[in-house]
Formats: sequence, C-alpha cells, structure tokens
Amino acid sequence: MSQDQSEPLTYEEAGEILWAMVPHDIPNTERARYGIMVSDGAAEAFTRELLSLNLFWISLALHVPISRKTIDRGEAERVFGCVTKNARGFLVERFGYSRDELQVYSDETEKRGAEYHLVLGEKGNPVTTLTHFVLNLLTTKVIELEDSDKVLSAAVKLVPWSGLTKAAGDLRIAGEGR
Repeated sequence: MSQDQSEPLTYEEAGEILWAMVPHDIPNTERARYGIMVSDGAAEAFTRELLSLNLFWISLALHVPISRKTIDRGEAERVFGCVTKNARGFLVERFGYSRDELQVYSDETEKRGAEYHLVLGEKGNPVTTLTHFVLNLLTTKVIELEDSDKVLSAAVKLVPWSGLTKAAGDLRIAGEGR
C-alpha cells in the first residue's frame, strides 16, 4: 500500500487508496493491446460492468479485515461509501450521468455484487467470478464470443483482488478526521 500506515486514515483517504488500486475504465488503446474489440457504443457498458466488478472486490476486501479486527463493519461501510462516491463521480465526469442514471447504475451494481458473491460462494475461486464478469459482457452483447478469452485474460491481469485484500487489511481508520 502506498500510504504510510503509521497514522490512521480518514474514511475518505482509505476510500481513495482502494479506488486508486482498480482500473475504472480500460481505454480502447489498452483493450486493443489485449486484442479486445468493443464498439464505441459498447465502451460505456464495458466500463459499467468493470466498475461493478471492482466495487464488488473492494467491498469484499473491506469485509475480510473485519474477521481480523483491523477495522469494524461500520468503518468498512463508511470506507466503501467513499469508494462508491468516487465511482459515481467518475461516471458523471466520464459519461455525464444524471442522478437518475446513477441510481440505475447503483441498482445494477447491487444486483451484480449479489451475483458475484453467489458465484464466489459456490465455487470459492476468484477466476470463476471473473468468468461470470465475461459472461455478463457476452449476454449483454458488449463483447463477441471470440473476445471472451481475451477479456478473461485481461481481467485476471488488471483486477487486483489479492492486492485489495492486503490493502484493506492494512487500513487503520481514524474516522472523520484526525
């Protein structure tokens, strides 16, 4: 983790650290590097799905330390609230989302998180969750079948689930201020 943890962090600082660890979007040039072809119209849907996946991993990472007693459930929820605030700000800045569009996205993200949690609980394997991410992109016609292996490969490399768990476990929270 890039932050020196000798001093406790505010919720916002902790949220910023976790938000900075995940890709928010994969630009066309980066997708092309992996050989993934996504139309301009599908790029927004790809980004939304990627954000939902990353919000799931951040939420999960924040709840692992609860069992280690490094942060409590209330602190985890407050930090996650700061992360989702960053995600909403990103969607407004990147795509010009309205309040109604943010609510639709929030509902979708909650649904996706429940799906990912179920898949992870059944199989216990992060790659299975990434496979479900790819399946979501296929069923919504964001990617073509021939790109599914490429997207899975990119997701394995770009989604830092183990790093998030370690970073969340290292958090020391001061609360609102120091």
